Amino acid sequence: MLEGLAASILSSFLGDWVEGLERDNFVIALTSGQVVVEHVQLKASALDALQLPVTLKKGVMGRLQLEIPWQRLSTQPAVIRISRVFLLLGPLQHKPYDEEAEAKKVAAVKQKKLAFLELLKTQEREKALADEKDSSASFTERLIAKVVANLQLFIDQIHIRYEDDVSHPEHPFALGFTLQSLYAQTTDFGWNPTFLTEVSQPIINKLVSLSNLAIYCDPSATFLNKKDPRQLARDLEALIPTTDNSVPSHHYLLAPVSASLKLVINKRAEVVTSIPKYTLHLLFEQILLELDELQYQQMSMLLQRTALYQRSLKYRQFRPSVPLSTRPKSWWRFAVNAVLQQRRETQKKWSYESIRRALEDRSQYVKVYSQKLRLATKQRTLDQEDMATLQELEDRLDLWQISFFRALAEKYYEQDKGHRRIRLQQRNEEEERKQAASGTRPGFWGNMWTYFTPVNEDDDSFALQLT
Repeated sequence: MLEGLAASILSSFLGDWVEGLERDNFVIALTSGQVVVEHVQLKASALDALQLPVTLKKGVMGRLQLEIPWQRLSTQPAVIRISRVFLLLGPLQHKPYDEEAEAKKVAAVKQKKLAFLELLKTQEREKALADEKDSSASFTERLIAKVVANLQLFIDQIHIRYEDDVSHPEHPFALGFTLQSLYAQTTDFGWNPTFLTEVSQPIINKLVSLSNLAIYCDPSATFLNKKDPRQLARDLEALIPTTDNSVPSHHYLLAPVSASLKLVINKRAEVVTSIPKYTLHLLFEQILLELDELQYQQMSMLLQRTALYQRSLKYRQFRPSVPLSTRPKSWWRFAVNAVLQQRRETQKKWSYESIRRALEDRSQYVKVYSQKLRLATKQRTLDQEDMATLQELEDRLDLWQISFFRALAEKYYEQDKGHRRIRLQQRNEEEERKQAASGTRPGFWGNMWTYFTPVNEDDDSFALQLT
């Protein structure tokens, strides 16, 4: 039963990146703390959030292993192992514009970024609270801190290959990133892997070992056709330089390099100018960089194409679906529409109607989101009407506006709580004055009741007015 629940959670977590995740692809043994995912393919949409002019032709993850010793978390480290990850990328081909599909894609990317920003804010709040009450941390908090401090990461056999016959048609090329291994572990002061039993100590050492990191650009490369995923994985793995075999014949921009990084983390809350928060000692065996003329031309064209793609994203609804050589008028019309669209947006941005609408959106969003924050403290949610309003605003507003409005809502919410407490205190003082004037005073229990009376967050008579 528990294994089935863990499998559903794992599927929902990896569902945005992995396709065909079935029970046969992973093994879960909760008693031993083992979670293993093997031989899965990555979705073509896995890289959409990066908004790069590339498409994922084929992606394979050989193995993802999580080792979480539930029964011995206080004495053994949690381990993440990732191995044999292979991505084959290609230039993104323009498709006919689908307004509905594009709107859904943009909304999904926006929500992912918002969720990431909220995660960062939550981590900052938790860190601030941990710094304030470090000495009185609960057993659970200390255990989580110990798990994070001792977390180990092992990555083996990574190859990301981009094949391009569009940027420089006369010379198709392959650009690749390869990595034999990367290990990150907690160590003692002698830089030997260890398990920290006391995480309250102010200094933590981390050792990162890097083996055979390389970047290549092969002019006139032979492309790897889309084929069986396992065969593609074997072909890409054979092109990774390792210490055990001969270096593949690549044209390296960065020749295979190994290094070690010694990281000293200062966890002290107080700032001491003589002791840095982070101290890094980076040691390379050797670094060899090389760039010939043809590679320079190919990299330059690739960067130009990437910049042009980023600029054209907002005008892709006007882009013709026919080649320039057959319908030049359509492309001239595309250029004119793009310029006019940019001019209209500039004029609309500073129009009276747009400014009025922006102020209304700000007021409405801050009001609804503040209500959401207030209800969240009581494990309640917005009603359907407010949820629909919030969703409609987030679909229409851009990421910067939403982030700014949320920050305002959080500020007003904190001010509102303080305002309510002040008004409650004033009300209690007024009640005490009336009782003193009438000759009656509350007893001991009455004073205790007044002292522990919580702020009534449902009483809107105390609410701040947002202008």
